[in-house]
Amino acid sequence: MFNLNNTGTCKKILRPSFDTLPLLGVNTLDVMLVEQHITGQALLANPYRIIAADVNRDGQLNAADLDAMNNLIVGTANTFPGNKSWRFVPSSFVFPNPAQPLSNIFPEKISTVCPAPSGLNQHFTAIKTGDVNGSALTSSRGEHWVIFNAEQQRFTAGDELEVSIRTPELSNVAGFQFTLDIDPVFLTLQGVISGTIPTRVGLFLEQNRLAASWYSSKVIESVDTVFVLKFKALQTGTLSQAIQMSSAVAQAEAYDRNFKSAYAALQFNRAEARSEDHTLATDLSAILFPISPNPSIGPVEAVFFLPQSGRATLTLSDVNGWIVAKESGYFEKGNHRMTMEAGISGFMFLTLHSAYGTVVQRVLVNRN
Repeated sequence: MFNLNNTGTCKKILRPSFDTLPLLGVNTLDVMLVEQHITGQALLANPYRIIAADVNRDGQLNAADLDAMNNLIVGTANTFPGNKSWRFVPSSFVFPNPAQPLSNIFPEKISTVCPAPSGLNQHFTAIKTGDVNGSALTSSRGEHWVIFNAEQQRFTAGDELEVSIRTPELSNVAGFQFTLDIDPVFLTLQGVISGTIPTRVGLFLEQNRLAASWYSSKVIESVDTVFVLKFKALQTGTLSQAIQMSSAVAQAEAYDRNFKSAYAALQFNRAEARSEDHTLATDLSAILFPISPNPSIGPVEAVFFLPQSGRATLTLSDVNGWIVAKESGYFEKGNHRMTMEAGISGFMFLTLHSAYGTVVQRVLVNRN
């Protein structure tokens, strides 16, 4: 917007706007933090985080904001209602009451001369809608993993299956989220039955996929059922071949009661391997953890677990089976991390092969 003042000097109004990637930096941990602010258990640290929490831009923080965030996380919504992905406040603006920035109208523009000098973007504080802990710019899950569990099953064409997805022991888990991708070559996802904990689910039958989010302010000291999945088998196979935990919609991660994040993964166990106290047996097979970020601009970072020391091979291949990168070696028991260079773009398969099984993760590499 341009105008002339009484002296004939050209003035320009700058109002930044950026409305893309609404899910960037938004996760179940943000929902937990906003709920704690609303209930007064722990207030958000500064006015910018409070503005970020007002995801529907109605000037209030309440259950409607929590609902909108949850819908975005599990994919049942792709935008924030009545809001944009980013908001911008002049950095020079002083909030009259920083603890309640929504109680007054605050500026989202500045006035400058024509032509506008360079570097004016530094005069604004950018606020990512929904991201109240700043993970859009900095994100760290440390080296910890949380393992979900399902019993391994073999099936043949025409079989109808019910598969229970079970949590880890929840005493120190305050929340989690993940995506499950089902290979349409093996199984057709037909529906979901609620489990023993109230999980928010986004169900996408056409994509053979679902996303889930759960959190609780109460301590739960048990292993619980997230939900039961109903399938029809299209050909002979096993669950570990057909189902993978990914970050395609909701990032695969979990949060402890100190609000620290960890990776989440799905382990398929033999039915007889679970002990009477429901402790998860995580030493039955190798685990290839969900690739993050996915899509990736390359290289692809592989994070995996071996139940015992031994040789293992990691292969990154394209959809035609051509090997893009390959690494083999002897690895000690435990968790490992390896970087796989991807020289091309497109859908690829990251495969971990060892004496403890073969695991595959799909990844989209976009090198631009």
